[in-house]
Amino acid sequence: MATSFERGWPTVFDHAAGVWRYSDTGEACDQKRQCRRCGRPPTQEGYDACIGYQEGLISVCCGHGIGTPIAVSEQLGDIRVTFWNKTQRIADEERRPRGGGGVRRWTA
Repeated sequence: MATSFERGWPTVFDHAAGVWRYSDTGEACDQKRQCRRCGRPPTQEGYDACIGYQEGLISVCCGHGIGTPIAVSEQLGDIRVTFWNKTQRIADEERRPRGGGGVRRWTA
């Protein structure tokens, strides 16, 4: 059985129907459910409401109360994954010099 999370809510893959479903209600996942941590729905564009759009990032997630918040960016071919404790620290983490603590890099 394949399981995952959507905005902090446990989900399970329904192989017969070919869709992800919320574990608590059995409803098909629609990417519109509110965040389990803050209770706010995603923005109209689909971003986490507590973070919104972040310039220069490929992906960003608040963690929804079950995981560590994360930001993914690409600079000069390097994929940078930044983990942080508070969403307000995104800009500080991204400005750290190459090799700074808290930043892990993978080269594509």
